[in-house]
Amino acid sequence: MCNLILELINNSHGDALFEKALQCLQCLRDTCIQKLEPKIYNDLEILIKKQASTIDGRKDFWNKITDGII
Repeated sequence: MCNLILELINNSHGDALFEKALQCLQCLRDTCIQKLEPKIYNDLEILIKKQASTIDGRKDFWNKITDGII
């Protein structure tokens, strides 16, 4: 699931796939909470934050996360 989310973010033209990536991220978060595996979700968020700071156009995705959409 983590790889799919990263592919959606990185392969998105503009923000076309951001909504789908956010839905997958929410599903992963819910599953990690149920399975008591927060490290998986937290590590992915750290990776997304790092990528967003280095890849143009991906800051918008990070902003959606930090604005409380998820």
